[in-house]
Amino acid sequence: VSEGFESDFYTNTLKTFHVYGAFDFDYEIYDSQANGNSKDNVTGGRYSLRRKGNTNFNENALILSRHNMIAEGERYTVSMKVKLGKHFHTDGAIKVVSSRSFQYAWTTTGDYYPVVPIADLKENEWVEVSYTFNSVESFIALQTPGYVELFIDDIKFTLVDEKTPLSEPKE
Repeated sequence: VSEGFESDFYTNTLKTFHVYGAFDFDYEIYDSQANGNSKDNVTGGRYSLRRKGNTNFNENALILSRHNMIAEGERYTVSMKVKLGKHFHTDGAIKVVSSRSFQYAWTTTGDYYPVVPIADLKENEWVEVSYTFNSVESFIALQTPGYVELFIDDIKFTLVDEKTPLSEPKE
């Protein structure tokens, strides 16, 4: 299951007020073709997910939709490309968590899995990260720390068997 933010779910969500159910206020679908934006902030296609970094709160964003979901109770390796932008600190991590809903980012179930610490990212450079976890629900949300600008693109969930070891939580 892949998400590059090019799907109708995201482009249609942007046209409605429902965007603030799927994303907290400090997220946006970044359009590299919009006036003043750059293609350097996407890895493929036109769009990426951007955490603006303007608030101090941990905030969530849904990254799977009802047309693009994973199976409950299975083991997956999630990989994604991440670029660190402006930031006031390097505390916290990008985390994934199971979600019961494709419409509201805070209907989370189970543990938040820290995919990559912010301190491990390189400023203004795309880094590919991955993490193996057990899904609890069919949808997934990302959580990122406040005052950190991030660009996230090309998220991929790969079904793996139970012999694949779970990732160790990042500090």
